[in-house]
Amino acid sequence: MTSTFIILLLSQAALLFQELPQATAVLHESVEATSLGCPDDFDIDPCTCTVDSTTADINMDCSNVLTETELSRIFGADFIFPDLNELVIQGTATDPVPIKTLEADTFGIVSFKHVTISNTELNHVDLLAFANSFPTIETMDFSNNQLDFFPFEILVDCKKLTTLHVENNVLVHVSLLHSESLLFFDASGNRELKYEDEVFQNAPMLQDINLSNTNLGHIAPLTFAYQQNLQTLNLEGNSIDYLYLDALKFLSNSPVTINLDRNKIGTVEAGAITGLKSGSTLKLKTNMLTDLPKTVWEDIFIALKGTNTIEMDDNLIECACNIKWLVVNSDHLDTLSDGEECVDKTSIHDPSLIDFINQHC
Repeated sequence: MTSTFIILLLSQAALLFQELPQATAVLHESVEATSLGCPDDFDIDPCTCTVDSTTADINMDCSNVLTETELSRIFGADFIFPDLNELVIQGTATDPVPIKTLEADTFGIVSFKHVTISNTELNHVDLLAFANSFPTIETMDFSNNQLDFFPFEILVDCKKLTTLHVENNVLVHVSLLHSESLLFFDASGNRELKYEDEVFQNAPMLQDINLSNTNLGHIAPLTFAYQQNLQTLNLEGNSIDYLYLDALKFLSNSPVTINLDRNKIGTVEAGAITGLKSGSTLKLKTNMLTDLPKTVWEDIFIALKGTNTIEMDDNLIECACNIKWLVVNSDHLDTLSDGEECVDKTSIHDPSLIDFINQHC
């Protein structure tokens, strides 16, 4: 091989390596292009479509749509990649998006992983409106609409769904939930909500249940006993007045925070609240408790032994010899938060009250 030939070969190789960074840069730029995977802007107006340059997720925001017909036209566009990541249709409390129904064919061939439809005039979702998304959907947020019906039956087919928000609608019924994946369920703020006692029995993975401000009047035995991963139960702001045996029986492996604030609870049966463990919290502020019988409450105080893990501010408790079992036990006093639990707005922690009970009882 001649020296002239070797020099020529090395020169060509050098030129080739000089061009490589430019080619790589062009390729990288094409991957980050935000229009990749989106239909033409004209075809989906007034929706906007964006692509995450890192994950290549395709996201749609249709908060400016005005009618269901317009929404159907938009999702009839040419989606080369119909597996979208997120759909957002979100108005405000004073300016809701004026769509009212989602039909079986509204979204054409498109599927979603995450759906947020909030602050709209939506009142009906067809059973098959998200049929294409059943295999992919992970979160659904339908809060702050006008829904009087939601197809809860679809949960059994949504194998990846972890989160469902339907709070602050006008729902009157929640059918039995069947889901092996659902972790978070929020139906708060539906003032006339009704459901069967077994509503959660087939949703064993639930960690967070919010039924606050639903005008709930009673808790059936074992309603929440089937959630072995339950961490938070919010029943605040309801009309519960009596806790029956096993009403709040928990078999959860996790500490549970139970919020019963702002109800009308005046009577708690022995064995009504069981299964709590260290780290759990019981909130009973602003209720109508008039007594704390030792046979009912001592086991609860022992189970919740800690610092401020029971809250009973603003109740109507007769604070006399009937609570001596509590005030003579320093662990129990530590467990009860300092508030105005007594009918005369005295705190059970008041040193004068404790001294009087110890002297006269």
